Order: sequence, then C-alpha cells, then structure tokens
Amino acid sequence: GPYAFVYYDASSNQIWFARDPLGRRSLMEDGPCGHLISVASHYEGQLALRSSELATDSFSYVDLNNAKNLHVLQVARGSPPITLNRQIPLESDRVSSASTRPSTLTAASARLRKSLNNSLRKRLLNISTLYRTDDKDPQVAILFSGGLDCTTLALMAHFHIPLTETIDLVNVAFENTRAASNSKRNDRNSTPDIFSVPDRRTGEESWKELCKLTPGRVWRFVKVDVWMSDYLKYKNQIIELMWPNVTVMDLSIAAALFFAASGVGSRQIDPNTDDVIQCDRTPARVFLSGLGADELLGGYSRHRSAFSSASPWANLIEELQLDIDRIPTRNLGRDDRIIAHHGREVRYPFLDREVIATLASLPVHLKCDLGFEKGTGDKLLLRVLAQELGLSRASSLVKRAIQFGARSAKLEGTEKGTAELRSSLYQKDTITCEQDQDK
Repeated sequence: GPYAFVYYDASSNQIWFARDPLGRRSLMEDGPCGHLISVASHYEGQLALRSSELATDSFSYVDLNNAKNLHVLQVARGSPPITLNRQIPLESDRVSSASTRPSTLTAASARLRKSLNNSLRKRLLNISTLYRTDDKDPQVAILFSGGLDCTTLALMAHFHIPLTETIDLVNVAFENTRAASNSKRNDRNSTPDIFSVPDRRTGEESWKELCKLTPGRVWRFVKVDVWMSDYLKYKNQIIELMWPNVTVMDLSIAAALFFAASGVGSRQIDPNTDDVIQCDRTPARVFLSGLGADELLGGYSRHRSAFSSASPWANLIEELQLDIDRIPTRNLGRDDRIIAHHGREVRYPFLDREVIATLASLPVHLKCDLGFEKGTGDKLLLRVLAQELGLSRASSLVKRAIQFGARSAKLEGTEKGTAELRSSLYQKDTITCEQDQDK
C-alpha cells in the first residue's frame, strides 16, 4: 500500500527512509553536496533548500556511526516490473461496434470489477473514527468532476459504506474572468453564472444520476467556489507546496486540488430542490481520486496519437507501458503534499497493485479501442463496467483535464502549461554547496 516512513534503528544507529514503489506518498530530501540535511520539514523549507522527491526505486539510509561523513546510501528494492500483455489483436478480435459486448469483454469487465471492489474495500474499511462526532458524518469524500472515473468510483464505494453514512462529492470551480469574458462575447444577451464551469455542470448531472441509482443514500454535493482573490491569496503557499514542480500546468492542477481538499463550500443534499447550506466544510478525512484510470486504460490524447501511427496496436501498447513505468515519477508526491496540507489523505483505488496487475494482464483491445470516437473507445473497459452499474450517462462522457474542467488554467495569462513559473519565490536565497561548506 501507500507509505512514506523515516525510521531510526537504535541497534545499528542508522536512519532508514523510503516511499512506496508507486510514489503515492510524499517524502522530500534536502542534501546539498550529497550530504543529508533533512528528510522531513515544514513546506516552507522545501523551496528554500531546493529539496527533491525521494526516489522510489530503493530504500535509503544514513549510518550515524560515521558522523563526519553522513552520506545517503541506498539498497535496491528488487521489485519486479509490471509488464503489459503485448498480444496484438486480430481484426476479428476487436469489438465490432460500440453497442456490441462479446463474452471476452464481459469477462474482462468482471475481472476489473472484482479487483476494484477489493481495492475499495481495503481503502474504505480502515478509516479511523478517532475524531468523528456523529455516525452520520461523512468519513469519505470523492474528488468529483462528474466524469467517468470518479463517478464509477463513487457508485462502487457506495456498496462498501453503511447506508446511514453520508458521502461528500467535492466539486471545485474557479472564477476565471478571461473565460467569463469570452462567454459573454459569445452570447451578449446572457449573464452566465461565473462558477458554471464544465466540471460543475457534469458534476451536477452525475450527482443526479447517482441519487437515482442509490435510493436511501445521502450524497452531499459540495460546491467549492474559488474567487480570484482567494486564488491570489494562497498562490504562493501552493507554489511552496508543489515544489519541485515548477510549471504553469503544475500550478493549475495544484490550485484545483488545494481548494478541493479544503472542502470548504456550499453543500446541497437534494438535486430536486434549491436548498443550499452556505460555507460548510466537509469533515471527511479520506478523499478518493480516480487518478490512474487514464494511464491504465488509454484515456489520454497521446494514446490516440500512438494508435494513429503505422503500427497502431504495437505503438499503443508501448505508450501504455511507458505510462505504467512513469507512475512512480509522476506527480503523486505533489498531490499528496497539497491534499495532506488540509489534514486529508488521498487514496487511489485505480493504483492498487491488484488493479494494475489485472489490467496489465488483459489484451489491449479489451481495455481500449481508439478506432472508435472519443467517449467510446478510450477507457472502453471502464465504460462497459459503468454501463453495467447503471451509469448510462457518465459512461459516455469525454475526458477533460481538471485544470480545464474547473477553469484553473490560465487564470492570470495565456502562457503554455509547460512554461516554468516566473515566481519571486524562486529568487529567494537558497542553500548552496559553498554556503554549506563555509559553515
């Protein structure tokens, strides 16, 4: 499972530290000139020291018996890599149409459902009740855009949580004045709701679908509305937390997660009424995220690009394998720091080892067929599972990145997402090797 630890072994006088192999928990190290300074510090120290994410491919330790030369040493894990099934499908193996469901696809859906259920059970049945004051209060919240991944997780989580317990669906939307201005220019006769962003609209529709499918369950739709003034107030804090990630896109994603994890917003219980409780904060300490579904099931545009090549299936398999290999070096540490800052723990059901192994073992054409249009062939297997669960609307939704769905992208300008931030925080004095040696 996910972990990060720092352990002092008194018998050997050594300090050991590591993160889990997929990098789901953050652990930073600061070490100018190869000397260990710290493996745990307040977030404000990370940027000043130019700290870095601890690698996930080994266990690290420092031998305190040699106090004059405290170098960090590593012991390799030796974990076997996860490799994809590289079977190239025949034309006769492919699903003939979007409405066709051969037995092989049904069987694959059953396997995915079983592994996801096991993953959710592990992540939902061990939540501490230490700070709980009311049995009806939600222990679990979903990072909820209303898309395919999070809506499927929400419905499957429903079966593992007592019916008397509320589940919060946390939906974030930004006041993006540029986007609002464009909307007004397109329709001069309308005065659009500034927080009626794409993810808010799909979130409300998927919330209604969940309510219809689960009579007796209370789903609270938590609207986290982020004004530009709030974004600017917390921007530097977010930049500190997301270090060593430094791009415009990093900030767009981190900002959306930061405010979503705060869980502060208006909440609505019944989609058929306008009754809203203003300025509430979800008490849930565990947040579920659908991250991982796109990597494992062919949900990104780069997968479609690979499929458009001269060797579609071989190149698609190669791209999917790269995504699995990159999971440990993705941005999970960044997201963990952002969300944990609010006292929450993010859990990733799709990144369970059993789920990954199950999907890796399946032939690629049962997971996705990018010969079909968007919203059909991408994440094909998950769409089939969602349909079987009754999510007829959510099962056909097209992927939308959080920064565009919540409109946290390009809040202050039009720079490309890959551009590095030009923040004054990066100009602060930092600890260098020379400074360290002069002490």
